[in-house]
Amino acid sequence: MEEILCDELFFVAVHARQDGEEAEEDVVELVPGGKGIRVTEQNKKRYVELLVERYVYSCMYMYTYMYTYMYTYMHVYVYIHTCI
Repeated sequence: MEEILCDELFFVAVHARQDGEEAEEDVVELVPGGKGIRVTEQNKKRYVELLVERYVYSCMYMYTYMYTYMYTYMHVYVYIHTCI
């Protein structure tokens, strides 16, 4: 696996984000002690499962948060404009 990727993999998820001019990386362990657990042929299936789970849940959380914010904002906006 490392021959294909040319890099060692560990049980972490790396989220790249850009704040202004600087690009930062958030590293999240997929399992406790994940920074020290290498991905091997024996555990690669579990790694992919955890990685996909992490990204799916983080996307669901983001969309839920956005929907809740927009729903609340729209109700307040409509209420204010109907009272004027």
